[in-house]
Amino acid sequence: MGSSPNHVQVLDSEPGRFLFLAWHNITVAVWTAPPDTAVVKRLAHVGRARTKEHRILSDVHLVTGRIGLPDAATRAALIAESKQAVPHLAAVAVVVGGAGFWASAFRGFVTGVHVLVHGKYDLRLFQHAEEAAAWLPKVHEAKTGISVDPTDLASVLQQALATAAPSPELSQAAARIEDLMDYKRKDDDAREAVLDRLVDDAQEQDLGYRKP
Repeated sequence: MGSSPNHVQVLDSEPGRFLFLAWHNITVAVWTAPPDTAVVKRLAHVGRARTKEHRILSDVHLVTGRIGLPDAATRAALIAESKQAVPHLAAVAVVVGGAGFWASAFRGFVTGVHVLVHGKYDLRLFQHAEEAAAWLPKVHEAKTGISVDPTDLASVLQQALATAAPSPELSQAAARIEDLMDYKRKDDDAREAVLDRLVDDAQEQDLGYRKP
């Protein structure tokens, strides 16, 4: 079966938070804000409706900006709903752009969910949408029998990102907040290191100060 980037259907959306799209038997979710339990239920509803049309699906999740990790209740809901979806999943590609502590934490969260779900589907994490588009088609065809063109998939993913992109002002504000938090963490570490050195010097000079 051939593929075309022209047959993209919007399944559900909320500006500034998420966008769910359908393309053949691939579901694309763009996250521009952390989900809550209500959004997880909406995603699950979309997934159940999709399985009536396609027995086996693949998913692509595109995480944009530094959206933060879901809270405990949302994580529990996500794990529970993911367990229900496992029999219908062929492969899942998750794109987490950026680097540093935030990106590492989010990738660790995704891997943790996969372990807890005990899914037999293929999972791969990427930094760029183009990498996901290059990887998914071969795995998807092997498990579903449906062929999609990597170039067309890349076009769909870029179209999804452009449609769901938050305003530049919001993105810049989020980046500034994260930069300030990172600066504070580094500043706190530096202050602690200076105090440790001062304490060491006091001990070496026998000034009567001992570490607590």
